[in-house]
Amino acid sequence: MLLEEIVIGSVKKDFLALLDGIEEKDRDYLYGCALVTDKDFASIHLIANTVNRHERKSDKTEINYDWNTDNWKYSTKHLKKRELDDVSYKLIALVMEEKEGLKGVTSPMFTRSLKRLKKELEKKGVNTKDVCFFVTVHDKDREEKKTEIESAKKINKGFMLENFLENR
Repeated sequence: MLLEEIVIGSVKKDFLALLDGIEEKDRDYLYGCALVTDKDFASIHLIANTVNRHERKSDKTEINYDWNTDNWKYSTKHLKKRELDDVSYKLIALVMEEKEGLKGVTSPMFTRSLKRLKKELEKKGVNTKDVCFFVTVHDKDREEKKTEIESAKKINKGFMLENFLENR
């Protein structure tokens, strides 16, 4: 199986497990999902966030969305079984073999995996138009914002993308 198919399958499985960990009454308020990686674009996990209960309003344009992923509540790091751990081990082994970062290969692959996740969720009837999906780099530098913006533009459209771009 190609590495990209493994990544796509693992992102889907871990996201669904992460979603299961979010209380049902909060799932409708999910607004952000990020695939988090490191500066080598090898180690990966997912994070997500929902609108705070005191912020919930019927008009989503009045909600103050927190795009600082350091504040986000849900992470696959808290799952007992994480498919993305196996992917990370494979990617780290590749970095060790190649002696260089994998950004040119993995960054587009991570974006495509989130795009595919979004499409599959839509097919299952999950409302994804109110969720902004993107890739982020947890080693805080200029690369983080550039990666977030590029990936978000390739995956999303509409109000949530605009809000993300204006407020990130």
